[in-house]
Amino acid sequence: PYIDIFIDRRYIQSGKVAIPYAMIVSSIVMWMGLLWMQPHKEDRFVFPIYPLIILTASIGIDQIENLIPRLVRLIKLKRNSVLFVRRLFVYSIIIIHGILSISRTFAIVDGYSAPIRLLTHSNTTNIFEKSSNKHLNICIGKDWYRFPSHFLLPEKSQLLFLRSEFKGQLPKAYSSLKNATRLIDNHFNDENKEEIDRYVNLNQCDYIIDHDSENPSEIQPNYSQQFQIITSIKMILPSRRSIFRSFYVPYFSVRSNRYTFLHLLKCSKFVDVLNE
Repeated sequence: PYIDIFIDRRYIQSGKVAIPYAMIVSSIVMWMGLLWMQPHKEDRFVFPIYPLIILTASIGIDQIENLIPRLVRLIKLKRNSVLFVRRLFVYSIIIIHGILSISRTFAIVDGYSAPIRLLTHSNTTNIFEKSSNKHLNICIGKDWYRFPSHFLLPEKSQLLFLRSEFKGQLPKAYSSLKNATRLIDNHFNDENKEEIDRYVNLNQCDYIIDHDSENPSEIQPNYSQQFQIITSIKMILPSRRSIFRSFYVPYFSVRSNRYTFLHLLKCSKFVDVLNE
């Protein structure tokens, strides 16, 4: 029976060449191995092999289901128990997958939706004070990687970066010149090194998006202690590792996880210190 894991017998019997299951599985192993060796990992790097992961899971379920008749004979159950055990196995997979998917969805909404909810709420309630002749400068520092999309920013506004403890290369807006996507900008590198031109001074900001950190520093302070809080959304703190951070379980997730607030701050007055 273990040969089925590597070669599809149906194609061998019909005289056609089959793709070994081992080739599919090894592709996933090699991809994940290369990803594991990279210092910077993101979920989008796994996106190209999502179909292979689904296919491998399907193959695994099919092979286990094919082993059920032999398992039934091994433990000396009645032959009519095969159908019952197969149905029990398939339904168990569906139920477990459904429960984990719902739990994961609740965990994402509960702990990680704060940036989207903050900007959506701020736009729908007209919190941003807009000016007809001035662009709003909305700044973000240590939470730069949480910024969801420019589509959630109000009209006539732009996202700017404050300096933080992150020392990699930050994104940069396209030029306003014609054919901007074809222009070559010299302030980029292929080594993910910090580019100083990405940062602005604190006194250039109209609003700041920032969360209360457990370990603030001089270069990465909690700006809520300096500026007016307009609105706040609860979000999870990533400092504590727990399975309940990835999957929501009533009562246990609330007790296990630690939360803070993501703020939208209005820079109505500025400190006489540059963010350097």
